[in-house]
Amino acid sequence: MQFLVSMTLLTAAISPPASYDELYGEAYFDCGAQHLGDAQIKVMEDLIEVEKEFFRHNPQIPDSLRGMILAAACRESRFTPTARGDWRQRRGKRVAMAHGVVQLWPWWERYYGVDRDDHTQAARAWLTHIVHQYNKNKRYRRCPTSFSEERQWVAAWVQVARGGRVNRSNRYRCYEVPSHYKTLKKWRRRIKLEREETAEDGC
Repeated sequence: MQFLVSMTLLTAAISPPASYDELYGEAYFDCGAQHLGDAQIKVMEDLIEVEKEFFRHNPQIPDSLRGMILAAACRESRFTPTARGDWRQRRGKRVAMAHGVVQLWPWWERYYGVDRDDHTQAARAWLTHIVHQYNKNKRYRRCPTSFSEERQWVAAWVQVARGGRVNRSNRYRCYEVPSHYKTLKKWRRRIKLEREETAEDGC
C-alpha cells in the first residue's frame, strides 16, 4: 500500500505539463463550442502554432504557462479577430479602443507596427510584450525575489493584460492575477483530473 502511495505521489510530481491537444479541448468547450464557427476554430489553431514557435524561441518561459494566449483570447474575444471593446466617446462618436483577439489598444500599432485585427500579429506582439515586461521587472527588481518563476511571469502577464501605469503605488501589479491566468489554471486542474480518471480506469 505504501508503495502504491509513493508511486502515485511520484507520478504526480513528474506529470508532464498540459499538451496543446489537451489545452485545445479545454479552450474549445470552455469558450462555448456551440458558438464557435470554422473561422474561430482556425484562429485557435493558429494561436497554438504562434505560441509553440514563441516558446521555442523563449525557453525561459515555464512550460506550465502553455496555453496563455489561448486563455487570453478565450476570455477577451472568444477567438474573434474582429472583436471590439473598451468603448469611449470621441468627438461625439462611440469608438472602440480595443480591437482583436486579445483586445489591443491603438498604441500597440505604433509600438509594434501590428494590425490589431490580424490575430497572429496580435498574438506575437502580446507575447513579446510579456517577455519585455518580465525582463524589465527582473532588471529593476520590481517583484519579490521569493516569487516562483511562474509567479514572476504572471506579474508580467497581468501588467500587459490590465495595461495602465505600473509603479510603486500599485506595487507594479506584482500581487495581481489576470483573469486569463485563472482560466488557464482551471483548464490545468481539469486536465489533471481527466488524467487521473484515465489512469484509474486503466486506459
